[in-house]
Amino acid sequence: MHSQKNISPSLLKRIQEFDSSCIEVNPRPLTEGEDLSISLFHNSENQGFTPNALPINRSSIPAAERILSFSTIARMTHTSDLVIEEVGNDEIEIKEDIQAIDLIDDTEPEPDGPNIFKLPKGAHTGNLFHSILEEIDFQKPDTIGDRVQQSFNRLRYGYPEYKRIVSHSIHQLLSKLLDGVIALEQIAPIQRVPEMEFAYPTSNDTLHKIQKAFENNPTPGIPRTWIDTLMLKHTNVRASMLRGFIDLVFEHNGKLFLLDWKTNHLGNSVESYSQRAIEHAMFQHDYYLQYCLYCVALKRYIETRFPNKDFYDSFGGVFYLFIRGINEHDDSGIFYDRPSQPLLKALDKAIGQ
Repeated sequence: MHSQKNISPSLLKRIQEFDSSCIEVNPRPLTEGEDLSISLFHNSENQGFTPNALPINRSSIPAAERILSFSTIARMTHTSDLVIEEVGNDEIEIKEDIQAIDLIDDTEPEPDGPNIFKLPKGAHTGNLFHSILEEIDFQKPDTIGDRVQQSFNRLRYGYPEYKRIVSHSIHQLLSKLLDGVIALEQIAPIQRVPEMEFAYPTSNDTLHKIQKAFENNPTPGIPRTWIDTLMLKHTNVRASMLRGFIDLVFEHNGKLFLLDWKTNHLGNSVESYSQRAIEHAMFQHDYYLQYCLYCVALKRYIETRFPNKDFYDSFGGVFYLFIRGINEHDDSGIFYDRPSQPLLKALDKAIGQ
């Protein structure tokens, strides 16, 4: 490092005038005695500074070298066609009319009046729930109504008759016991990180290696029939980065969990969100791939911060909550898995450094 005497006074003055929040510093590895949840989540809130994104001439990036996301890979899982994906929302476009089509009775009537099943389909509703759930304090349910109102206004969600329905749904999400023991209303702000972004470099032939990792490391929560439908080994796409956003990472009793909110419309009754129905949706939309990529991202982050810890010992698993099916009577709409350690290690190696 250069000493200050080698820096011109005018340059030093300019450096000192910069907002310190402009400077990003990679976190140091933590020692054995430091607390996992505090170290992971402390100072995760935005401090009020939002840097402007640098303009990128995407046409200058070779097509086969662009950044990959889950949505890009998902479009290639069952086709050998080259798919080009711009950096953006880490979610595929859902064709609502084909979800769980073989599981739903075509004659199933729509219930009368506004309700969670008649809540408009599509990305706008998904953005609404994500906005609310990203910003609320899970431990302050009395603030939900105001936050719902603010999100309706900010996103110009044009269905005011659904405000009460959305508020009730959020209350149910936060109070519902997950895996019989975890209620999100117990999770303090310091114990969670919403919309955790990740980006890491990939190796050559990444997609082919990802498929081989699934094929060679079966795990109980992921159907072999889904693995057999993948066509990633037939693609020839190189990518310099894999990028995405995890809806929620939270800590409970010393364990870290991933959680993803889903507003998919699977039918007009709670029965349409049974375990069989949501597993069909997981299969159909390649969500098995999505959460495994997210697990690798969290694994890399934790192993960087805690080089002396085994990630799997502190990993609690993955929840996918299909919001329309969540209710107080049963576990409809709740998917849970904890991918095996060999699979996550193989995927980590497949993605590369």
